[in-house]
Amino acid sequence: MRQPLTAMTNNADIIAAGKQRLAYLDILDLASAVEEDEFRTITYTFTTPVATIQLIDSTLDGDVAVSVFVTGQDTPILHLELIDCKNISTVDDKRGKYLEFLGQLKIGEYSRGSSRKEAGFRLYLEPFVRLEPYFNSGA
Repeated sequence: MRQPLTAMTNNADIIAAGKQRLAYLDILDLASAVEEDEFRTITYTFTTPVATIQLIDSTLDGDVAVSVFVTGQDTPILHLELIDCKNISTVDDKRGKYLEFLGQLKIGEYSRGSSRKEAGFRLYLEPFVRLEPYFNSGA
């Protein structure tokens, strides 16, 4: 179980976790809802007429998850989790404006000590909301 910020003694860890994420906060203004809990886990919700995408950023441990929901179904039709997501980039090119996340893909009952596959996803926010998973070919 994670410690709340008030229980943490090493402020350097908190600053390091949040510093890299400051670079992409502007693009997340497009979220239709934002929630933060006492453990600095932030949930961004992007709602479209077809689907709802939830981006969950656990800023203290660097993990990121994304889920895609459709109307009438309580469980996501797609759920991806990245462990130790250290590389987050904001991209604005001819394909649109998106966030690119790179970390270690969590598969099933994954533990941090097991073998890892470097992977990520691109969360496009303009001109349309869409999700594009990928594997890092350089890993």
